[in-house]
Amino acid sequence: MNNRASTAHLAAWFWGLPAVLSLLWLWYRLVDALRLVWSLDPRYAYGWVVPVLCVYLAWLRWDRWRAARSLRSNAIPPGEGNVTCPTGPPREVSNAVEAGRPGVSRWGIVAGCGLALLYTGARWIQEANPWWSLAHWAMAVAVAGLTLWVLAWALEVYKVVRSPAPGRVPPWHIFMFPVAFIGVAVPWPYTWSEPLIQGLTRFNTRLAVELLALAGIPALPHGNVIELATGQVGVDEACSGIRSLQGTLMLALFFGEMYDLPWRRRLGVLGAGFALALTGNLARTFLLTWVAAREGEAAIQSWHDPAGATVLALTCAGVWLLSWALARRPRRHDAADPPSTPDGDRASALSVTPLENPPVHQLEAMLRRWRAVGWIGLIWVAAVEAGVAGWYAWVESNRTRGPDWQLVWPRQERELAEIEVGRAARELLQYDEGRQVRWRRADGTVCQMSWFRWRPGRAAAYLAKSHSPVVCMPAAGFPLEWVSEVRWLETAGLRIPYRLYRFGGDVGPVHVWYTRWEEGVVEQSFARETAGPWSRLSSIWTGPGRRGQRVLVLAIWGVKDAAEAERRLCEELKPRVHVGEDPVSPLPGVRAGAGQGAPRFSTPGPWIRPCG
Repeated sequence: MNNRASTAHLAAWFWGLPAVLSLLWLWYRLVDALRLVWSLDPRYAYGWVVPVLCVYLAWLRWDRWRAARSLRSNAIPPGEGNVTCPTGPPREVSNAVEAGRPGVSRWGIVAGCGLALLYTGARWIQEANPWWSLAHWAMAVAVAGLTLWVLAWALEVYKVVRSPAPGRVPPWHIFMFPVAFIGVAVPWPYTWSEPLIQGLTRFNTRLAVELLALAGIPALPHGNVIELATGQVGVDEACSGIRSLQGTLMLALFFGEMYDLPWRRRLGVLGAGFALALTGNLARTFLLTWVAAREGEAAIQSWHDPAGATVLALTCAGVWLLSWALARRPRRHDAADPPSTPDGDRASALSVTPLENPPVHQLEAMLRRWRAVGWIGLIWVAAVEAGVAGWYAWVESNRTRGPDWQLVWPRQERELAEIEVGRAARELLQYDEGRQVRWRRADGTVCQMSWFRWRPGRAAAYLAKSHSPVVCMPAAGFPLEWVSEVRWLETAGLRIPYRLYRFGGDVGPVHVWYTRWEEGVVEQSFARETAGPWSRLSSIWTGPGRRGQRVLVLAIWGVKDAAEAERRLCEELKPRVHVGEDPVSPLPGVRAGAGQGAPRFSTPGPWIRPCG
């Protein structure tokens, strides 16, 4: 290649640097958005290793492509290995140079612009909803698509600048799986995952109860709770098998690609992994309930984590061993068909020696387009970040500051008891301050009040929304019957938005008063939320929710009429809410967070287990 062509080659990579920087920033933003989920949701804790595995799988695909190309080149008959191309570069390369836009058609440009718009919208929404799975999926699709789009363009530029022999440049589509592999670390949409979690948990609970009956241990299922003679055992998400299923999906896809298994064998590995995960978690649930029946609820703590770690290790080992064993089995086409290159036919492996280089002025025209794409991408990324930061700064500046409220806790009520928040609930909610109490009113009805607070931070709103009666009550065996629209409690000069929920139960309905309060502002984002996932779009106008968050829940049972239950709940709350800060102090004579020593009711009734 002459000096001018060499200069064009260097210029191609130099002017491609803005495009590389843009892609790196997009991946940083995607990982930064997902790390909140990876850190706070135990189901996706494996997400931290997925980006590293994506890079490894991309290298693995590149290495396999090189090995296949070398093997095909060695299989070419003598005399066909060196073909002279007297008319210059390969035909497809010449056409690309003449067009001035290698590998990018009009539809390709439209696709690139569409992906850029998708990322812009996802970035705008995700800043205000860092916990919304749909925003994460939109961003992941946009980043993966733009990565493949730029990669396809860059490989075509390389073909034009270097004029290599056909088959010496890998096709962009061999990198599709490694780039798309990041999807296993993106949280599933709530409308899919929650029914699956609850269904698996109830199935696991019922099957464990049947196994306990066979073992001579009487037990009754109540939603996700198993009632034993010695107490109650809650079957949380970890015991449902959902964590193992999601981890198994990641491992099955990874090992299937690492061992280059045919798709039928990959499906077999996936199915076997799911069976291992469900069986292991059923055995774990049975073991924990058996221990609770023999030794009491307190003994579960010493068995819970070792049992979970054992199930996880056995599932991972089983998936790996099965993948390894299937990789050692011969394939049907191994003896009959020669290995094929991933990108083309037999001619693509020929060593073609071009006699001429493309005209330098055409190379320079093409490089100007490549330079424009790189700089447009970099400017676009910077504009999106500046727009998002400026918009939400403006939204926050327009919010009216307001007072917060102080909660006066019960002190002299009948049968007053402090309720311990379970370890699983603490790990899930990760609140900074929290408390739960229960008492009996003078009219004989029973109330339970829960209060949690999260200090200001990026995850505050995400964690506060994790505690919802819609999730916790059905898991405790109380099916949801209906939920009201947003209503207002006016007291002490404050307007507190709330919703009223009604749940069914074996001993009568349970009514739950629920609010989520954003500290320091008058307008509450909770008041603007409506039913359905698209209600999260309202956060674009209310801010990202990084202020301190409070959740107050008051439940009452013993009242059948919903209007009467709401009246009594508001009657109970109004004198307890005052303007000011919210101190948390233990009840007189009751140790905060008490477990076995906490007072209990002498009369039977439903006990609302904390979320988790």
